[in-house]
Amino acid sequence: MDDTGKPHMEATPAQHESRKKRCKVDPTLELKALKKLKKLKEKHKYKKQKKIIKELTNRVDVLTEAVEKLQKTSLKEKLIPDEKVEEKECCFESEDADLKNPLTIFVEGFNCSFPRDEIRNTLIQHFSSCGEVARVFIPFHCTTGSPLGFAFINMIEDPERALKLNGSCLQGQRLLVTMAVNRDESICYKNRKGCKRCRSAVMKRRLKQFHESFRMRIRLDTNPGEIEN
Repeated sequence: MDDTGKPHMEATPAQHESRKKRCKVDPTLELKALKKLKKLKEKHKYKKQKKIIKELTNRVDVLTEAVEKLQKTSLKEKLIPDEKVEEKECCFESEDADLKNPLTIFVEGFNCSFPRDEIRNTLIQHFSSCGEVARVFIPFHCTTGSPLGFAFINMIEDPERALKLNGSCLQGQRLLVTMAVNRDESICYKNRKGCKRCRSAVMKRRLKQFHESFRMRIRLDTNPGEIEN
């Protein structure tokens, strides 16, 4: 008997055969299902690949655009000539800056509105009445090139005659003429606008002066016969 209380009836061979047929899967249907599943997978794979290709294409486009911009910029730089940066003159790199000595004259009061070369020629002409002028140095601002308002003059002969021009007029302005050793300007230039090369130029100048004075001491302390040997 089964769970319902009814007597249990065993299935006949015909019933077993019928059940087997119902449970049996048609191979044709199974093959179709597999093909359909395969197509779905391929379709999904194609969509994924298509998305990746699109992203890569967009990246390539961005990179191409950036390269084109760089090429255009580079071409412009080649076509447009470089602007030459004007090299400013350094006050302490001037050869005349080294020539101050105990006989150097200090001059102040001349017109500074003219170019330095013109001021130099005017001073030479003015002091030539007292003898031959060896050199004229006009300190200036490195940043602008404008004079500081004073000059140093070396005369070939004794500077006493040149000192007599103190109080004389030059281009309508009265000059102050004195010995440079009596002035602070012979040591340092106050309120001067220098440049990056000033410090290096001053160090080189002092080193040069040291070597020259050192060689002079050796010559004075050494007998002529020792030098020849």
